[in-house]
Amino acid sequence: MGIIKYQKYLDSHIGDLSNKTVVITGANSGIGFYAARLLAFKGARIIMACRNLGRAEEARKAIIEAIPHARIEILIYDQASLASIEQFADELTAKYPLINGFVFNAGIFHPKKDAVTKDGYPLTIGTNYLGTFYLSELLRPYFAKMEDINVVCVGSLANRRYKYQEITTYFTSKKTTLYRQYALSKKFMMANHYFFMKQKDTNIHYSMMHPGVASTNIVSGTSNSFPRWFSRIARGFMSAFMNHPEKAALGIAILAVQEKMHGCYLLPRGLFEISGYPKSKIVPQKLANNAEIIHEKTLAFFRELGKL
Repeated sequence: MGIIKYQKYLDSHIGDLSNKTVVITGANSGIGFYAARLLAFKGARIIMACRNLGRAEEARKAIIEAIPHARIEILIYDQASLASIEQFADELTAKYPLINGFVFNAGIFHPKKDAVTKDGYPLTIGTNYLGTFYLSELLRPYFAKMEDINVVCVGSLANRRYKYQEITTYFTSKKTTLYRQYALSKKFMMANHYFFMKQKDTNIHYSMMHPGVASTNIVSGTSNSFPRWFSRIARGFMSAFMNHPEKAALGIAILAVQEKMHGCYLLPRGLFEISGYPKSKIVPQKLANNAEIIHEKTLAFFRELGKL
């Protein structure tokens, strides 16, 4: 096997990227790491936006050891802290006047129900949705300055669960199940991104994907909160059905750099959208129907905080 497990597919969809710069949040692990690896292999300069500098450096080293020509840079970014998000936005816009792709990938599924962000919001909702929304709004003027830029949202198969309910109640309430928190955080995130996918910006090309069920460590950096016996059994049972994280990352790589990606929604072509190579699909109506109200209510929430 070569450096890239799915190189034949990658080469057939993506050419030389030596003139491209792509920012990926949460790029030190999971499918974010594999997306960075794929794009670096094709020559792109990668900006890894990561919370933990040590882990980011380890990921950078691992990519460069496998791909000596890789160009990897790191910016600190904690999506669970509004102050860190502001600092990251300032640093990114000052240091990189031109980028070609931005991937909103960072996310967690936190097994501790009462955990909160640095600003006191439920950790899963606060990180996956509020943090992503805030950064997206801060960077929109920056994106508008680019000649062309692809902006990608990495969602989740879990978005199909649960009907839309009053969104702002979940920004502060901890009285909900862990899986509901995660599923709704991804539903809100994807619906908000679709709000921009519907618009016809001339230079900002919004798209999104979900990776199916990929074999990653998204069950936060807190997987040890689950009993070891449970983790081993679950991992062994699911491995036969899971998407390899590199295969799951192919959709991210394509959306981040290909032309004419505005409005595109990619997901695995396999049974129940669990695994497989990416395919295009129409955005589900449940997401589309609530996109505008989700965007408007979240924007109002941040304006009440004096943030936007």
